[in-house]
Amino acid sequence: MMRILDSKKIIVIYLLAFISPLLWKTWYVDNLLFSDTLTRMYGGLQVIAHDSIIYFSMLLLLYLSFIKGVKRAVSLILRLCAIIMFSIYVADILVLKTFATHLTISDILKYGGYAPQFIQQLYGGKKLLLGFMAIVFAGIFFSIIFDKHTLNKKVHGIFVVTLTFLLLCFCFRENDRYVHSWMYKNVAEYNYTALSQAAPYSEEFVKKNIAETAYKDTKFCRKHKSQRKNIIILMVESLSSYQSKFFSGINNWTPHIDSIAANNLSFTNFYANGFTTEDALIAVLTGVLPFYAPAIYSNGGGTCFKGFYEVPNPLPMIAKKNGYTTEFITSVDLRFGKIGTWAKSIGFDYIEGHDYPYYDNWKRYRFNAAPDEALYNRVFDRILHNQSNKQYLLFVVTGSSHTPFINPENDHHAESDTFGYVDKQIGSFYQRLLQSGFFKNGLLIIVGDHHAMIPLKRDEIKKFGAAHASARIPLVVSFGDRGGVVEKRPFQQVDIFNSLRNLISDEQCTSAWLGDLLSSDRLPAQYIAHKRGDHRDIISIFYGGRELRVKLDGDDTRIVNPENLDDAILKVIVNKINNERISRQRES
Repeated sequence: MMRILDSKKIIVIYLLAFISPLLWKTWYVDNLLFSDTLTRMYGGLQVIAHDSIIYFSMLLLLYLSFIKGVKRAVSLILRLCAIIMFSIYVADILVLKTFATHLTISDILKYGGYAPQFIQQLYGGKKLLLGFMAIVFAGIFFSIIFDKHTLNKKVHGIFVVTLTFLLLCFCFRENDRYVHSWMYKNVAEYNYTALSQAAPYSEEFVKKNIAETAYKDTKFCRKHKSQRKNIIILMVESLSSYQSKFFSGINNWTPHIDSIAANNLSFTNFYANGFTTEDALIAVLTGVLPFYAPAIYSNGGGTCFKGFYEVPNPLPMIAKKNGYTTEFITSVDLRFGKIGTWAKSIGFDYIEGHDYPYYDNWKRYRFNAAPDEALYNRVFDRILHNQSNKQYLLFVVTGSSHTPFINPENDHHAESDTFGYVDKQIGSFYQRLLQSGFFKNGLLIIVGDHHAMIPLKRDEIKKFGAAHASARIPLVVSFGDRGGVVEKRPFQQVDIFNSLRNLISDEQCTSAWLGDLLSSDRLPAQYIAHKRGDHRDIISIFYGGRELRVKLDGDDTRIVNPENLDDAILKVIVNKINNERISRQRES
């Protein structure tokens, strides 16, 4: 058996492997934040400061495993714990790079079942297998081949000095002073901060909420004449305002969408209610804000649409009651997040995903999705299939613009190139709709599902502010190039649900939290809500030009920046969020 001090080359290799993730994360975060701060090494030094406690813990475990007197079985356990910590650390970096967020317990519970398939699609089967084998071999080699060793004074000194240095580094960390502080926090800090969103409501609090009806979203309704139009809702993956010259003036990656917007009804101050596709589906198809129940680690309140299966009167049900046939069409794997199961539960007549035979001859990308071009071909087939006297509602979800960005036409890895492809396919689809006569009695809604899951860009922060920028997405409503109208007042995704419900029914209703963007006078809601992806414990409420941050914390849910607003308004906001989350808890 080798002794650690007799294997200097192996030690150097392990040392380089040990610190390489930290070095890579330091470089990666520093480059991202440099585009915002224009200050080199600010982000990198903060990564080192925050992650130093992780490396301190791993190094301490290894140090203890080599001390004389520690039993071999204990040594192996200590090293195994260090390897597990290291694996989590690397996994968190991969999540940060791929999705612009940290690895969280709730996401593991949500997407853990689909993760192996996604990783295989992302990195390839052979690479995945080789990587896994390398990690297993390295762990076994390190844990078993090396004998326990009595450390001499020099090595003791190196360990002690290094551990002391890491603790000192941790003392220089900054917390929440900077808008992107979440990015350079370590995985343990991030999960600890986000843990408050799982804090349960007490039984007394729930009973009081139910008994006193702590919040009632009063609706204002009036009779009106319904319009029975064929409806297509096109939800475009990661479509964000900053990508469009029309919607932001920042980039010019979507000229076809911009042209459609300029000739129709466009909303330049439109917000996503959440940060995932799942959140967008809930908002647009049920009209309910995508706020999950607390205690997600104990009762599954935050996994795979839990609490949103029993929402009363979702859009497909309302449409069916008014004589519509309803269809959910995507080229994405419907098993991801149990989207297919949920779509069926809310009443869609027909549901189609990645496994439809038409896609067999197309190359697959993220979530086994065929390119958007193939999806639009299938949508047109469904339009032709539905040519009858019965109105139809088609809900279409794209996938080609999911991160990491790849242009299916040339497999180039570039965001601008990818959205150029996505935009071209939307332009072609729109022209086919015009030529087919769809707009004689048809309505097309083009909307993003959420801001692209990458760090905010300096230009959009400068133009919109960080909180607003992270929620800004385009919305276009087309009746077929009947004149350009730009709506600059704020609207949100749940307003799409409410507007369509009003459109096809005999009654128009609005409330403080639900607007109507299709009525002649277009009525915005008073409150716009956005569940944040950077700070998972925070919900942003946009009201009267302000951004109020609501800290999710069970009975102690509160607004952390009240800004001298009237207590009655603050109470309305907090009570609304508590009421929504408790409702989800009861239904789940």
